[in-house]
Amino acid sequence: MPRSLLLRGTTVRDRVRASAAGALAVLLVASGWSAFPAAAETVDDAEQPIESEQSDPDLAPEPELVVAPAEPVFAAAAADFEFTVLIRNPGDEPLPAGQLDLALDDERATVPEDLDGAFPELAQSVASTEIGATDAEGEQSVTVTVPRDDFPLDIDSDAGVYRVQASITPAADDADDSADIVEPPEPALSSVVWRGPGSSAQATVSFIVPLVLTSETGAMPTRAQLSNAAARLSGLLDVAEAHHGTLAIDPRLVAGIRAYGDGAPAVASELLQRLETTSLDSFSLQFGDADPAAQAALGLDELLQPGDLSYVTRHGTFAEDAADVEADAAADAATTDAEDPEDTSADAAGADVDDGAQTDENSDTADAAGASGADSAGDADGSDAAADVPPNAPSQEELLAWDDTVATAWPAPGEVDRRTLDLVSSSGLERVIVNSANVEQTDGPRSRLSGMDAVITDARADEALARSIRDESPADRAAGLATAASVLAFSTSDDAPSIVIGLDRGAIGDAEDATSAIETLTGISWVNSAAVEDQPSGSSELRDGTTLEPRAELLQAALGREPEITRLSDLLVHPEYLPGYQRARLLPLFATRYATVNSDFDAVAERFQARDRELLRGVHVISSEHTQLLGASSRVPLQIHNSLPFDAEVTGAVTPASAAVSAPEREIEATLVPAEGNQTVLVPVRARVSSGESALMIELSDRAGSEVFYSGGQPLSIRAAVERIALITVGSLAALLLGFGIWRSVRRHGRGRTGTEDAAQGEGISRT
Repeated sequence: MPRSLLLRGTTVRDRVRASAAGALAVLLVASGWSAFPAAAETVDDAEQPIESEQSDPDLAPEPELVVAPAEPVFAAAAADFEFTVLIRNPGDEPLPAGQLDLALDDERATVPEDLDGAFPELAQSVASTEIGATDAEGEQSVTVTVPRDDFPLDIDSDAGVYRVQASITPAADDADDSADIVEPPEPALSSVVWRGPGSSAQATVSFIVPLVLTSETGAMPTRAQLSNAAARLSGLLDVAEAHHGTLAIDPRLVAGIRAYGDGAPAVASELLQRLETTSLDSFSLQFGDADPAAQAALGLDELLQPGDLSYVTRHGTFAEDAADVEADAAADAATTDAEDPEDTSADAAGADVDDGAQTDENSDTADAAGASGADSAGDADGSDAAADVPPNAPSQEELLAWDDTVATAWPAPGEVDRRTLDLVSSSGLERVIVNSANVEQTDGPRSRLSGMDAVITDARADEALARSIRDESPADRAAGLATAASVLAFSTSDDAPSIVIGLDRGAIGDAEDATSAIETLTGISWVNSAAVEDQPSGSSELRDGTTLEPRAELLQAALGREPEITRLSDLLVHPEYLPGYQRARLLPLFATRYATVNSDFDAVAERFQARDRELLRGVHVISSEHTQLLGASSRVPLQIHNSLPFDAEVTGAVTPASAAVSAPEREIEATLVPAEGNQTVLVPVRARVSSGESALMIELSDRAGSEVFYSGGQPLSIRAAVERIALITVGSLAALLLGFGIWRSVRRHGRGRTGTEDAAQGEGISRT
């Protein structure tokens, strides 16, 4: 078996040729010739810009007006009442000054549907104030304070929910030139809960609290992401415990903490311990909060499950039993002076041949991968450590194990249909959480639906509280809280059902502060919290929802690419890593946070597809169009790139494309190519003609050589006559230098002898 081309040494003749080529390179620099291939410029698909549609001038964003009470509940005994108004102008032209008017509908709203009704024209005026112009692409916030005596409601007014409207009227001078000004925004509606003296009605609410990761988290969370998430979710757990919430936990969070073992951040380990010992009801979401409704829409027979997560646990550290520690210490003592075979193999595999064929760019790539370290290996972005998974690492079952109070599915709001329920039931789950937009509900929020236990969350309250958590402006947050409080106020009537609020998973995942809105709502004196299981039962009938068709098509395409990518696992040192990594990437793409129209799922799917295209490149040779053979015998550098996030080991074969060249050694033996890095192999090639064009046909296979994963060509330009010219030139220069040296030596010797004789004669010394 011939030695690997990667490790083969150079001969004396090779060194002579290299020296001659080096000298010749100085002479040929001006002509632009090179002894090594110029790497072809390639741009990863992931870096290609996403084309955006040209904006339609007729569809320019409209100005927006937001109004909300500063507090969701007004008490009759208050001295004054405050409203927050936000004027948002996303257009290119300023919004002119005008008059801001607040009005109150003095007819009490009795059901949630009243909040969407037309606002009466003869509503009572609450306040008016002049406002200045709003800059283009800017915002203006206004606080309006109404004295108690000027407010239309008083202690004799019925307690309940009242609607408020804000509107803007352009200034009179601007109205005269209306053709040249931006139209004011549409009036904005909000509501306020009025509580007079003696109001005693109480509302009961239950919360389903999701503990999920941010949308920026990759396939699996890194240590840094776990640390940030744990600090944020610990406060959310505090609120859940204070108000009897039901926990819905993303298995990625639990598995991520367990996968790092003793190396997990302390704050994350503390959170996991609290979750494992809490008395709250809890259940596991689908991995990555993958949407069961979307999976049902694709016609799947069973819910998608995560793959092998050992690519993460390989970076964990795990406490050993005392007996194992003693045995390891004895083994270490016995092999203290022994050479580490891992270090040896790594050095051998990572070292290039002495010609320095690996470019600076490739070195930078390798350095960047190594600098990422194990922290980024949770996303498989970092270098692929040669070490195997620790023997005492938790198994896949141990990573994902969770003691569900009730095995529960929580599909995206409004998307549940009969197929969803069938899929959930056939997957062994016992309960489903459904948004009220998906059912006809009577009485309590707990019911039976198609033979399963069901919990019905209030669609309007869900969205309102999500707004108060997700949005950044105080006016938007206040508007969300006002609507949520109004929904709770409606539930205080005798014939209204109690409320269950399912906190929005997308809002919770990305919010810096998800607790303030919940604490404000539960801090209302007439709002009581209870566990979901303590809510009364009722009845419900399914009203079929649907998954957005564009989303379903993109998910189907992503699912279809998975087998193509996992097929490349045969190229890896650890083949089991890639299927687990790809499935861990895929499931969060199904997340319920992307179910809504305004979730920007198209951009998310485009980034996912770009990464898939990069992975599908696998291990390949970076071809160059200008590899030149400057001698009869050369060593052509082949730069092998690994697009996969784990170390690959490949074999290969090289075949000349024509009789103009020959390859004495056609086999590329097993070569280690680092994760997302490059490795250079030098292939001996002999030119049979003095000039011409040819190519090397290259195939890369798995370690066993059983399947070819890459086939390509490396063009060659033969310039063998250049070597003869160089040798003749160098030889001629050497001969001239040698002749000139001899001539100078003879001449100096002659001058020295003549000078000695003249000196002797001057001193009277005979020459004989």
